Amino acid sequence: MKDSVMALPDLMRDISEIVKAGVSIGAVFERVLDNPYPRPLITYLRRISQISNAEVDGPWLIKFAMGILREMPNLGSPSKALDRLVGVFLELKSIIMSINYGSRSLQILNYSLPAIFAGITYVSRFVVSTIASILKNAPYTIIGLSIPSINAVLTPLLLTAYIISLSVTLLSSLLNNLSINPTIKYVAPIPLTLALMLMAVEIPVLA
Repeated sequence: MKDSVMALPDLMRDISEIVKAGVSIGAVFERVLDNPYPRPLITYLRRISQISNAEVDGPWLIKFAMGILREMPNLGSPSKALDRLVGVFLELKSIIMSINYGSRSLQILNYSLPAIFAGITYVSRFVVSTIASILKNAPYTIIGLSIPSINAVLTPLLLTAYIISLSVTLLSSLLNNLSINPTIKYVAPIPLTLALMLMAVEIPVLA
């Protein structure tokens, strides 16, 4: 889907050149459908060329671009409007590329979370086990002091890990794919995080 968004400036430029060449608005879509755009973008173009009020599902930029193309016959001077749109989409493309470059650290964090939370789980077990051992072997008892079980510590930790991992996954997908419907590439760290945390529970704690 991101490839389709990135191809919007080329699409608008091609349409603008065709309109300037004197081709009628109705024939524009037939011309551009032969160009090597990403498959989803071709599908959208074919859909709106066949059905004027066809619904477009996708990022808001795609919906905005398809809405503009639908209204082209109503534009007083489509070539000038399209020239301005080319500039707008080129700026948006530049912004998206900058965001994608800066989001690489977020992708690294997304795949680092399983190891981070597994380590936190093991350290939590070690701390709880150590404190419990010290109190058990203490020559005196502190009245009213009790050490929580590892399950009492693990449950909120698992919930926190799930929320953080899901949030990072959605944000990473949004910045890279311009969609909050993440692919398996972004979702994989979530079950991996929970699995490694459960494995960390089973690993014997070093004395």
